[in-house]
Amino acid sequence: MDVSRQSLSEYYARLNDEQLLRPLASSELTPLATEVAGEELRRRGNDVPETPAEEPTTEPSEEPATIGEEIGGDLILLGRYISPTEAEIVRGRLAAEGIFAVAADAHIGQMMSLMSYALGGVRVLVPESQLARAREILKAIEPGEQPAPDQSEVG
Repeated sequence: MDVSRQSLSEYYARLNDEQLLRPLASSELTPLATEVAGEELRRRGNDVPETPAEEPTTEPSEEPATIGEEIGGDLILLGRYISPTEAEIVRGRLAAEGIFAVAADAHIGQMMSLMSYALGGVRVLVPESQLARAREILKAIEPGEQPAPDQSEVG
């Protein structure tokens, strides 16, 4: 949608002073919209508030330099799964335990299931720093590893 000087001028003419000043003071308008709003305010005999110019920050950023730093190291293979659904279940369980995990190549398995076999399945990757904890969680959720309920508690 193209917004012209004329359409902005017509729109701003319909606003009261307060409605016109609010977005102008917030610095959320485009340069053209700011200019046209200022013209409308001056036409009405009002002062135009100065919008603070954004100054570039000279302080060093506290954000990690790489994604690897953000997640705690390089991503390491935790396991391979033929089914994208199974890989997503594992990824979700790890996420629930506070471990960042990625189901890599899941889209290929969903679109071309035979290609998934050729590529070795869907890889679940975790940060190197969380690999040991992720392996513990995997062992706990493997089929057959869950303890049977105590018979005295049943029924």
